[in-house]
Amino acid sequence: MTVAYKEALVELLEILKHTDQEDVNKIPKKLLVFFRKNASTTYKFKIDENVEIRNLKLKKETKGLLTMIYRNYWCSIEERPKYDKLLQNNQKKFDDALREKYNPDKIFEKKQTIQTEPEICEEQTQYIEQSITEYKETFFTKIVERFKNFIQKFAHSN
Repeated sequence: MTVAYKEALVELLEILKHTDQEDVNKIPKKLLVFFRKNASTTYKFKIDENVEIRNLKLKKETKGLLTMIYRNYWCSIEERPKYDKLLQNNQKKFDDALREKYNPDKIFEKKQTIQTEPEICEEQTQYIEQSITEYKETFFTKIVERFKNFIQKFAHSN
């Protein structure tokens, strides 16, 4: 389990301390034990009771855990289809934003515009000229290569 999830479990457990006991009792005991057992021992998190939960600065992993708990244990049977639809819409929006941000067609368009700009300053050309070095085989490298070739010929002939 990652550090982020261990810290998220600390945040979740702190939230559950401030949640109605009736709602906490709906969560299976084994799951609560798992949360306590895997929570970070070094991370500290305290809730400011004057701030609404939606305004708390929670980790995205904590929000995901709260979503899972709400959907599986606190959501009524009538609410669940609406909540699932809301989750699907949010996932679609997120996927669309990612697709827009990392659209390969747009990436290639940007590269083409960069490549078509012929302006190269004098400093860049000097750097390019300096970075091109000619590879010359050393005397030692030549001897090692000839020795390898000799060994390979000898191995194939036997």
